[in-house]
Amino acid sequence: MQTEEYSLREKRTARLKVALMQTFIEKLKSSRFDDVSIREVCRAAEVGETTFYNHFPDKIDVIGYYLQIATRNVIARAVRKTPKGKMIPLINGVFSLIAAEFGNANMLYQIISVFLMHKEMPRKVEISSFEVKLAFPDYVDIDSDEMRSAYIDEFFAKAAACAIKNGELLPKTKVEDVVVTLMTILSGTPIAVKFGDEGSRGYHYKRQLRAFWADITGKENGDAL
Repeated sequence: MQTEEYSLREKRTARLKVALMQTFIEKLKSSRFDDVSIREVCRAAEVGETTFYNHFPDKIDVIGYYLQIATRNVIARAVRKTPKGKMIPLINGVFSLIAAEFGNANMLYQIISVFLMHKEMPRKVEISSFEVKLAFPDYVDIDSDEMRSAYIDEFFAKAAACAIKNGELLPKTKVEDVVVTLMTILSGTPIAVKFGDEGSRGYHYKRQLRAFWADITGKENGDAL
């Protein structure tokens, strides 16, 4: 795996962006998205508001940046834990890691509500391994770009296409249908358990995935896939 080199300026910019993102996300754990004050975020990060908007023109861009970094980290961790070429176990592993990463209920519901209110996804930006490691110190990059994705739906599409190619899913399977179902499980399950045991999201993810894989593959034991 080729080691990326970064200039002092690139490192300084990355540290600033990650610090602003982490401050924003920390406030989102106990506040509504609309109530998170950019002025307070900048004061905590000791930068001016102009600097914030130079990096994040809109508040939703902070969410997008966080999701891109978190997605890359989750995928890399799942890839390292999953036998090579096994796409369905890889997807299952990603769900388990997402349940842990988004353990704060308020943050999760605020992110879901933001996406429901906006017609477009936040803009994509280039994310370096250095930025991911700043946010997640245990991050180890994966050798291949094959599974890297800006957002989780892109990963699902890539993994589904590979699963069809390697025979885990039937040739007639439509990638778009798989992505829609997985995104529905991902975002719908937290809403379904909002007034119950929110800590059971991982369990319910597993149940929903087991039923989905059994239905789409014709195999009763989805866990065995």
